[in-house]
Amino acid sequence: MTQTSAGSGVYVATGVGPMLHDQTAPQYILHGPTKLTISMLCPGSATPIVTTTDLYIDPSGKVINTLGAGVAGATVTLYRSDTQNGTYTAVPNNSVIMSPDNRNNPDTTKPNGNYRWDVQPGWYKVRANKTGCAQPGGTGQTFVESTAKQVAAGKPPITNLTLVLFCGEAAPAMPVNVVVRAPGVRPPSQGGYCADVFVTNNTGSSVEWNTTFAVPGNYHITQMWNMVLTQSADNKTASNVHASPTQPWNKILAPGETTHDVGFCTS
Repeated sequence: MTQTSAGSGVYVATGVGPMLHDQTAPQYILHGPTKLTISMLCPGSATPIVTTTDLYIDPSGKVINTLGAGVAGATVTLYRSDTQNGTYTAVPNNSVIMSPDNRNNPDTTKPNGNYRWDVQPGWYKVRANKTGCAQPGGTGQTFVESTAKQVAAGKPPITNLTLVLFCGEAAPAMPVNVVVRAPGVRPPSQGGYCADVFVTNNTGSSVEWNTTFAVPGNYHITQMWNMVLTQSADNKTASNVHASPTQPWNKILAPGETTHDVGFCTS
């Protein structure tokens, strides 16, 4: 470190990341050893003055809604345990476990949904909640919580810990493809037809799917499987199409996932 400026007594280290003993391992900038030792030998003294202090590492991340937008003003709470499978308790507000830059616990997310602490080594979880929001998927749980993460020198940075809340946002239109089975749409006198319905989650988060589609031929739907719907009086449209409440095994679609074994028959 160099004294900046000369005679000021202020020493600055630049361009320094952690120096791991295993030089084949990634060198994580701003994420490294958790102790800083300064040894000073003053003029006229044979014994150096040694000062040791804690350094702090991570975690940080973002709270978003199911459409990927940042959730401002969410309450985020930091929990800690000495071991991965131990009992996690909330870090006390103003605890020195957290760096002086932020010793607020709980804290609130910034306008873009970001949050951040820097902490001493240990195992941590982050919990997020906000009035009017809940865990996605209709579970009724009012908060979401991260998996356990270890903060320690030599471990990858925990700088992208994303938590997802559902805050009543309307999901974008979900692509739906109605595939009529052979021999196709037939006159009612020949028994109508059956079709398979494929809905794809085109968002970046898991969602409880719900869609609308035009009914081929404007026929009346008399039978359906693994879904429920509301059909318009003129038989042209099926709306509020979603997984059957009595068989909800398929109600949640992961990003990019498409429904299967869903369809209907007409008469």
